[in-house]
Amino acid sequence: MVSDNPFAEQINPFASPESTVQTRKEKSGEYVIVAKRIHGGKVITLPYLCIRCGEKVSEEKGIAYRMEKKLSWIHPATLLLILVAWPIFLLVALLVRKKCSVTYSICPECKARRRWLWLYFALLLVSVACLIMLAITFETPWPMLGVLGAVIGLAVVLSKINSVLLIAWYSKEIFQLKGAGPAFLERAQSVQSQEPYYTAVLAEDGRTA
Repeated sequence: MVSDNPFAEQINPFASPESTVQTRKEKSGEYVIVAKRIHGGKVITLPYLCIRCGEKVSEEKGIAYRMEKKLSWIHPATLLLILVAWPIFLLVALLVRKKCSVTYSICPECKARRRWLWLYFALLLVSVACLIMLAITFETPWPMLGVLGAVIGLAVVLSKINSVLLIAWYSKEIFQLKGAGPAFLERAQSVQSQEPYYTAVLAEDGRTA
């Protein structure tokens, strides 16, 4: 007799016998820590730990402190094409570059420090503009020394802003990222080693039931 309950479990009398085994659940965005670098594929999802200081970031604030960064990499040898012709370099770089996406967290304190760096960057830009105007107005080259110092400062500040997670190398479809803090690398390694195993139900012939 067929049950009138549409939610009742339907049993297939011709199905293979089932057994329960433990298998590791593979997730998109997986990573491994090797020699102080983060290794992963085209999509890397890092845990809720500050990429700078390694402090735990609340998942409830994940939207505010969770960031996604698009990265691209070209082989260093490609840069030699600049000596031949930069249009050829640009064309080859666009064709052979490798891209990946990494999602990471940053704590409020480290995020505030990063905002200060952007403020310093803006102030240095204003300083460059003012010094150039002084040099033009008074027809003297001395302010250009200040411009040189400000440009060096801009390069330093910009390098600090962009130092979070850069591609150090790419090989065999694996991206190697650098720029994470030592505390993050240590804690992310322990988080990864504590990942649970998930139970899967398999048929007797080895297929997933």
